[in-house]
Amino acid sequence: MMFRPIMRQEIKGPLFHDMRLEKRYHSFQQSMITNKSSVVNQVACTTAESKAFYRFLGNERVKVPELLNGALKDSSDLSLVEGQHLLVAGDTSEISMKGQLPHLKDADLVGLLSDNKTPGFLVHANMAMNANTGHGLCLSDLMLWTRHKKTRVQNRSYQDKESYKWELGIRNSEALLKQAQGITYVFDQESDVFDLWE
Repeated sequence: MMFRPIMRQEIKGPLFHDMRLEKRYHSFQQSMITNKSSVVNQVACTTAESKAFYRFLGNERVKVPELLNGALKDSSDLSLVEGQHLLVAGDTSEISMKGQLPHLKDADLVGLLSDNKTPGFLVHANMAMNANTGHGLCLSDLMLWTRHKKTRVQNRSYQDKESYKWELGIRNSEALLKQAQGITYVFDQESDVFDLWE
């Protein structure tokens, strides 16, 4: 299985190519931040708002790369990084979908976690912080992918391996944080990959 993460995409104009959908996205995002939850019924104040959020998520024009793009674009005012020395911390998390699987219409697209049996997906995030104060400034990269049943594949290129996420995260972060004076990356021992350091 080749590593092909879902990443943000540069788009011109409004998110989802529709001002109404972009407005609904911002409303949904603000409700999640305010209520510290991503459960629709917990972030919606009324039944009508809950239905509106579900309609938004079910809209065929609402795609994951644009949701990621919106999350990165709106995570902070990028003018805060200008001329700053930044620390960018990156790590990967596994998100279990075990309890949600019966409710998903695309359940067959959900992959497996590292135990090779729990349904779920992986997310690799990079967060930029001010190196002097330690204050978080923004998400500088976000990737999602699914992993299917582990099989041994010989002689895959570095770009086809999951470990390529570290380099992709650096490249994507540097593209977003180009106004920074300097960037120091902080990763755990999983990033100790020969190809990355080379």
